[in-house]
Amino acid sequence: MEAGFVEDFGDRWQEAVNRHAVEEILALCAQDIRIEDPGLAQTATGREALRAFFAQTWNAFPDLRFSRPDTPYLVAPDAPVAIARWIAKGTMGGRLDPPGYAPTNSPVEFHGVDIWEFNDNVLTRWEGIYDVLSIARQIGALPPQGSPGERLGALLQRIGASRMRRKAN
Repeated sequence: MEAGFVEDFGDRWQEAVNRHAVEEILALCAQDIRIEDPGLAQTATGREALRAFFAQTWNAFPDLRFSRPDTPYLVAPDAPVAIARWIAKGTMGGRLDPPGYAPTNSPVEFHGVDIWEFNDNVLTRWEGIYDVLSIARQIGALPPQGSPGERLGALLQRIGASRMRRKAN
C-alpha cells in the first residue's frame, strides 16, 4: 500500500462525508465492512449498518463537517492500515439516537482519529476514536466539568458503587 493511495482515499472519504454522499462512502468500503465507533452500542458490520450510522449522525448533526489537521499516514510501509486525525464541527439540530437525546441547537467541536484497514484498496475496517464525554457536555447531556451538577453526579455514583460492592460480596 502506498502513501499516495491513503492520501487520495482520505480526501475522497472526507469530501463524501462532508457532502453526505452516502453512496460514494459505501463505494469506498467492502460489503462486510466492520465499524467500531463510541457512538455504537456494539461493533457493526456491513454497508447497511454504515448507512444507518451516517443517517443517525447526520440527523443529529445536520451541518457536521470534518477537516484534517494533517495528511493520513500509513502505520507501516507494508501494512494495509492507516491513521487519520480529524476535527469535527457542527450543531446538534436533531435527535441523537441512540440513546435519544433531544436536539439543543448547541454547537459541538471535537477531535478524533480514524483507523482504516484496507484489502484490495477498499476499506474493510473503520474504527473511530473520539471523546464522547466532551460531546455529552457540549450538548447538555452531562453537566459542565467542576459544576455542582457534576459533583452531585459523583456523589450518586459513590452511593451506587457502595451498593454494588455490597451486592458483589
